[in-house]
Amino acid sequence: MKHKYYIQKNFFFILGLSIIGIYLLFLFISVTKVLPGFIMQLIFLGEEVANSSPNCISLLTSFNFLLNISAGVILFILLTYAFLGIKKTLRLILNSRKIIALLKIIKKTGTYHVFRSEDARVFTAGLFHPQIYLSQKLFEILTPYELQAVILHEQVHQRNFDPLKDIVIQTLFFITPPFPYKKELLSKYRIIAEVACDEIVKNKLRSQKPIVMAIVELMKAGALNPFPIAAANFTLQNERLQVLVGKAKLKNIKLLGVSTVALVFLSISSFYLSKSQLFFECDHLFKCIAIFMNELSHNRMNDKKVLFFHYADSAERCVSDAVSLEQPKE
Repeated sequence: MKHKYYIQKNFFFILGLSIIGIYLLFLFISVTKVLPGFIMQLIFLGEEVANSSPNCISLLTSFNFLLNISAGVILFILLTYAFLGIKKTLRLILNSRKIIALLKIIKKTGTYHVFRSEDARVFTAGLFHPQIYLSQKLFEILTPYELQAVILHEQVHQRNFDPLKDIVIQTLFFITPPFPYKKELLSKYRIIAEVACDEIVKNKLRSQKPIVMAIVELMKAGALNPFPIAAANFTLQNERLQVLVGKAKLKNIKLLGVSTVALVFLSISSFYLSKSQLFFECDHLFKCIAIFMNELSHNRMNDKKVLFFHYADSAERCVSDAVSLEQPKE
């Protein structure tokens, strides 16, 4: 039987995945709607400046110019966040492979890998083929029953591809600009993921004691922060422990509220933007850019010709004056 926290974890993952999809759709629609108007307004401004037109000020203060330029700047900021976020995600995946490759594996079983380390660490890594990794230190500080609980916990992560789900949620965290409760949402999702696995282990062993004692022993051992890798880490949050012993319940109203508002807002914005006629549209944008560049190049050539004739005329005058000075006065 699926526990409520397990259902909540999958629900919030699907919600996060939906937000990513809608957000990327919103960016795509924004590029097709906003970018042409932004570029064309810059072209209009460039033409006014190149021609030294007195209408330059009126263009700069017009509603259409301010609307298209402002929307273009906001779009540029959002695209920058998205690009840097995807870059961070790829770097995290690559770093994960490097760190795991550097682990000194001393034992392999059909269930887990043991690596040499004096630090108490356990995690499940691998996006499409998750593997469980335990440090040698765990076998020294945990009883066999506690160790079994930890391994069962990680097997739940493994079966449910939680490392992949975590990197998807992290990608949402990376590609979006700052918004209220952003950091709290990622932390809350991870706590739900851990508690969901703990509850399954508790039901399987018919006791919460092994997993609770394992968490306590890891805290006593001074377990370090998780590796900065794409993995489902056995994290040690007080809130997780309190939920396990029945002293607290996870309150996910804020997470649900912010996620729902984000999904609804992005959906409405995407639909409205796709139907909007506010922004300047150009069906032959590349042709307009080419014409502007040709005109700009032509104007530069004309400026060079004017400058050349100006200097040639000045030089001719200088030579004429010099000759007149050298001639003897009668």
